[in-house]
Amino acid sequence: MKRLVWIVTLVVGAAALLLPWWRNHAVLQDFYDYGLVMAAAGRIELGERPYVDFVTPIQTLQFLAAVLAEWIWGARYLSLTYLNAVFIALSFAGLSAMLLKRFGAVVALLAAGAIVMASSVQHTIIWYNAMGVTWLAIVLWLTPRLSSQPRGGLGLLAMICAALWVCGMTKLTYLIA
Repeated sequence: MKRLVWIVTLVVGAAALLLPWWRNHAVLQDFYDYGLVMAAAGRIELGERPYVDFVTPIQTLQFLAAVLAEWIWGARYLSLTYLNAVFIALSFAGLSAMLLKRFGAVVALLAAGAIVMASSVQHTIIWYNAMGVTWLAIVLWLTPRLSSQPRGGLGLLAMICAALWVCGMTKLTYLIA
């Protein structure tokens, strides 16, 4: 019964986090920086490479996410918004699961919801700053557990290194942090 309540609460929480996205995902009047991401995704799909064939201030993961979104849902703006909805739901579920055993359901859901609300929900499309905040939260939440792991916690260390690598692919300042 306790597990069912957890799952229902997680689904309701994810749905609540997706409400602002649902309201705004198709309302954008001007693409701002989003246009750069859409153009870069198109160039990558044509075989060009960022930093080699075209100059950009954005790290590679943003463009790879855009290419993935367009591969799944087609080459259109809404594809990027759909991937953000998936990222919002998965980030909330993953971050909540990371904290569940250590802090209990209420704290896990509130902390994960706060991170997702302050990052991914702020953008209609999948966006590098939101991804970076999520990866950094994973690093910060996993690192203290290293000292309590038997045999050095190599699996945990590998997860931290992977999250740091993804931080660097998102935005260099997240890797530095």
